[in-house]
Amino acid sequence: MIFRKSVIRRYFILSIVTGIAMGLIFPPFAGLFTYYRKESYSLPFTLSCVTAGIVVGLISYYIGKFTLINSIKDLIYHFDSLSKGDLTKRMNVRSNDEIGKLSLCFNEFVDKLEGMVCEMYKMSNSLTEFSSNQFTEIKLILNEDEKQNNNIYNIETLRNNTSDTTENIKSQSKEIKRASEEINSITQSVFSITDIAEHTMKLSQTTSIEADNGWKYVEKNLETMKRINDTVKDIEEKVIKLGESSNAIGKIINVMSSISEQTNLLALNAAIEAAKAGEAGRGFAVVADEIRKLADTSKRSAVDIKQLVKSIQEEIKTVDDITRMGYKEVEIGTTISADLKLKLMNVIDNINSTYGEIKNISTSIQKQLDSMTQIKSTAENIATKSVLVEELSQTQINALNTISEKLYNTLNSSGELANMAEDLNKMIKMFKTSKR
Repeated sequence: MIFRKSVIRRYFILSIVTGIAMGLIFPPFAGLFTYYRKESYSLPFTLSCVTAGIVVGLISYYIGKFTLINSIKDLIYHFDSLSKGDLTKRMNVRSNDEIGKLSLCFNEFVDKLEGMVCEMYKMSNSLTEFSSNQFTEIKLILNEDEKQNNNIYNIETLRNNTSDTTENIKSQSKEIKRASEEINSITQSVFSITDIAEHTMKLSQTTSIEADNGWKYVEKNLETMKRINDTVKDIEEKVIKLGESSNAIGKIINVMSSISEQTNLLALNAAIEAAKAGEAGRGFAVVADEIRKLADTSKRSAVDIKQLVKSIQEEIKTVDDITRMGYKEVEIGTTISADLKLKLMNVIDNINSTYGEIKNISTSIQKQLDSMTQIKSTAENIATKSVLVEELSQTQINALNTISEKLYNTLNSSGELANMAEDLNKMIKMFKTSKR
């Protein structure tokens, strides 16, 4: 049988390719933040990393969904058909992993079971026809024997018929024994399928645990985003207060500038008065000139401080805009993380549902095993009855003086054999095969 690539291997390869692609894309992207290194880029860089992780998680989720869950649903469908007695369905999954092995074992089991059921059906029909003919012939012989007790021809005919019956019963016993051996082989196959189903259940449990760990990681991520959100809010409040403080400093600068202008005007007036006073006002004129120079210096310093405050206010506005943008990005990241949390919860629910369906498969297999055990028990009973009929027939050949008594015993056994063959025929008709 030619297998396709493993479902799990394909899922593994797709995950690796996705990781490599993200690894190739991330270095140039990170290089931009390294080349244009600024503290204001740290928050966008963190958000980009979180977004990349979310994208990888979603891709992994959809890859897992389309590679594993669909195959398991196909298994459930075919096992459900088998539990209803339909032996015409075959599984199309062809892979070299556990799912492929389970499909192969299932198909082999159904093939053997269908062959065995068809063979048992033929054997049952032959046995029913044979037992009915035997029952009719023995009754006719008994009726003729009651009328003609001394008729040697009837005794010889009975001997020949009994001999043929013995040979047929021997042949039927061999066929039933062979069918019983096939049932044992199929039972072993069922045990193998049960082991694989249990292994698949354990894998589902492990996957559920991993998904639950991922869900906890997303919760921690949400808590981190919340703390970042609170920090950004605090920064925004401090930036607003810093802007208010810078505005207050601007007002103080304006007052200082006004004072320096008035001081300069007073110094000019003092110089004029000192000139009018002549030699007596020369010292006062020097002081007034120094005051004027100091006023000019204060004015220039006030202008410089005003420009610096204006520059600070512009930087504060830039920081405020970046902070607001970061706040919006944090809100977006929080929303995405919450959505991812919901999707992970859905993944966990799907895995738990898959676990339950696999458990149902195991239950169905157990039911099939019980049915096989019942069929085996019926076949063994038929074989036992056949041996009994064989012994009775041989006794009739060896002891003609007690032929009537043995014929009655044979008649009873044949009736029981016919009833059991009919019961077996009804049980086999419960199965639907492609050969009848």
